[in-house]
Amino acid sequence: MFKKLAIIFLLLITLPLFNAEAASYVKNGSVYIPDNAYLNFSGDGYLCNLGYEDKGGYCSKIKVPANAILIEKYNDWACLSGYIREGNYCKKIKVPENATLYGDTFICNPGYQRSGDSCVKVSSNIYFTFGSCPYGYKKNGYTCTQIFIDSNAHFTADGHDFSCNYGYFKTETSCVKVNVPANAYLTENGTAWTCNYGYKNMGSYCLKVFLPTNAYFTNSEGTEWSCLYGYEKKNNRCEKIYLPPNAHFDSSGLYFICNYGYKSNGTYCEKLNITNGYINKYNQVICNTNYYYNGTNCVF
Repeated sequence: MFKKLAIIFLLLITLPLFNAEAASYVKNGSVYIPDNAYLNFSGDGYLCNLGYEDKGGYCSKIKVPANAILIEKYNDWACLSGYIREGNYCKKIKVPENATLYGDTFICNPGYQRSGDSCVKVSSNIYFTFGSCPYGYKKNGYTCTQIFIDSNAHFTADGHDFSCNYGYFKTETSCVKVNVPANAYLTENGTAWTCNYGYKNMGSYCLKVFLPTNAYFTNSEGTEWSCLYGYEKKNNRCEKIYLPPNAHFDSSGLYFICNYGYKSNGTYCEKLNITNGYINKYNQVICNTNYYYNGTNCVF
């Protein structure tokens, strides 16, 4: 019996640490933030760091299988070139002879055409016939001109143009590598870059955004910030706002409101000692009949 009671007690005191709802509570102005996490945009909970996923009260490192890389922006992983995702692992893509890898499949090299899972040689005639050119050639008047591509490019599906591989952008005749600065990552299409969360794009580099104590980021890029409730922005810092006795902050957390039975004198709250009247639920002085309020008391 004693063992059962001990187990129940242990579960009761540890449950909040593993409860998703409890993981985002605000108590006495503080926010519960587990390891490998940071304060969210609104300042009332947490978000897991890049490379970690929320498990409801704690952040667990994302498991990346062989032949895959972590995509930090989306907190997920993707298979390397030449592999395709199947469940929780990456399967190698089979590329036959006379073919080139194209995304998660293959395309035949110039002079070959697909036949099932292989590429077979086609006629060497490169002249424009019946309105089309062979794969790897483009129309040039009434003839077909062969397209030459570099190692960082691949033919489009129809074989009459080329596209650049991920991490390169296209010029008229070639593919140029995207220069990704420190603290940045390639965009989804791989032709440009974006700064990591908490860094600002300065044109050719990413500058870390200064986040003062008692502040939190307010946008999804982590480039704008505001002060926590009860603090105000001064000189690029968050300074605590003085709260006089017998007062509380308003909904913005920037101004104080006197408690019931007190009135503001600008910087402090003075107790209301009313005779010949009363204070209503809105903290307003209501004088008896034939009396008026002079700012201090109800007088005749």
